[in-house]
Amino acid sequence: MATSFDAIEGHAPVKKSVVEDLDFGQMLTNKGIRYRLLLGAEDIKFRMYNEGLNQLIEGWTKNFATGAMQTPPYLLFMIILWLGALTSSASLFLWAMAGDFAWISLFYALLYLIGVLQVGIFSRRIGSFKKTAILFYPISLLGFYFLFTLSMIKKHFYKKVKWKGREIALRR
Repeated sequence: MATSFDAIEGHAPVKKSVVEDLDFGQMLTNKGIRYRLLLGAEDIKFRMYNEGLNQLIEGWTKNFATGAMQTPPYLLFMIILWLGALTSSASLFLWAMAGDFAWISLFYALLYLIGVLQVGIFSRRIGSFKKTAILFYPISLLGFYFLFTLSMIKKHFYKKVKWKGREIALRR
């Protein structure tokens, strides 16, 4: 009995892909094979970048710009709005605290706590994160902005990324 995996020749067609999961899904779609993405929840747990920070930087740099360019524009716009709201609530709270604007600090503190709650809810769906990482999400958000910018630079200017010791050419 042939499987969907056999119908697309397994992982072989995506072995040189930059964002193999997206290309794998596109291959299934092109063959008319329906699929669903499911979160593992309590059933599946693994450390995605078990070799440390350098591997995480390489992996995210490899995927961010390419993934963003394949995201539908309306969804990308919504993501940008959400990230902007998370960023502005944290920065405005710090601004109000530094400027000794006690009356408005409470308002921005409330917005920041709403951001913390959202990040907490989403983070439970995608992994296991420490409560301090969720509370201080702006630090991770700055890291995200740095890696996304690096990914865009590599995609548009260098047209290649490094992943697991090899260089991968980026497609437009």
